[in-house]
Amino acid sequence: MLNKILKIGFYTIFVSAFLFVSGKLFFAGVLDDIFGDDGVVSEQGFEKDVLRLVLPEDLVSVEPTLADPATRQRLLNVYESMVKLDGDLNPTPALAVNWGLIDDLTWEFRLRPNVKFHDGSFLDSRDVEASLERAMYFEKSEIAGFLNTIKNVEVFSDTILRIETYEPDPLLLQRIAMVLVF
Repeated sequence: MLNKILKIGFYTIFVSAFLFVSGKLFFAGVLDDIFGDDGVVSEQGFEKDVLRLVLPEDLVSVEPTLADPATRQRLLNVYESMVKLDGDLNPTPALAVNWGLIDDLTWEFRLRPNVKFHDGSFLDSRDVEASLERAMYFEKSEIAGFLNTIKNVEVFSDTILRIETYEPDPLLLQRIAMVLVF
């Protein structure tokens, strides 16, 4: 019984020492920012009304035409697409409430009314048109290849736009789900 107690005590001391040394080696800078020299949580570095995020890697950019998965996942908290894909990759409404084919080459989209951007301005079809054009033609766009079937984007009203393709494109909804509207 005494041998078992000594063994448990040894393992407890060993694990505690290991965690302490690991913390000092790998998290020293982080811990020093949070804890002062006396080991008490410091108020230094914590500003009122400031949101701090801890992420596993740096955000590369806030450019909505990047295809990097880590960046796009974060940008989905800021931007939204006209169409979203569900778990089975079926298109569901997002900024576009409905859509349909006018003919084999032309899709019509109706936008959700009264959508506001972060600055308080309202979304309209011209914003979607500009977002699509940036995604297609911006020199650093990483999603331009997904949109190479789009021939023309035409605005009809504040909430209606049409997308014309070069040939029938049954995957257009999945393609435009990549375009984040700004």
